[in-house]
Amino acid sequence: MQPVTQNLRPPPPAPVAAKPHLLSSRARIIVIGTLSGALALALAYGIGRAEGAARNAALEQQAEKQKVGLVKNTDHLRARITELERRTQLLEARRLLHRSLMALELDNFGTARERLAKAHELVSGQNPVPGSPLDELEDQLVGVELGVTADPLPQRLELKRLAESFDKILGP
Repeated sequence: MQPVTQNLRPPPPAPVAAKPHLLSSRARIIVIGTLSGALALALAYGIGRAEGAARNAALEQQAEKQKVGLVKNTDHLRARITELERRTQLLEARRLLHRSLMALELDNFGTARERLAKAHELVSGQNPVPGSPLDELEDQLVGVELGVTADPLPQRLELKRLAESFDKILGP
């Protein structure tokens, strides 16, 4: 027999049992696939949002530029309308001056005076610049006296002279 002292070695450790996995390999694949899909969707959503925001910003800038262009164009058109309305009023005054001359030729002095007064009213409504040809014409229109006379030729010549100077002011 052997002495007992030789067997005093500690016994080998007991084999450790393997820890059971929380998920089976199939369940792990499903979870990883689901998380990957969710991550891909979130990434696509973020990229889409960023691209959409950039596109919206570009469209807003383009719309703002168009708005500024329209405002400039509107201002230009308003100025043009004002200019054309002014010219229309002057043309109407010129027409009334001619009709006054026509009434004078028919020895209708009252109608000639009325039309001349309306022509003067339209010219003075334009607020001509002092010293301008239109201002001088306005002064001349006030100075014309149309009265019943045996020889209306000087009055006709005066109206004709005023019409010619009006034509020079209006131009082509």
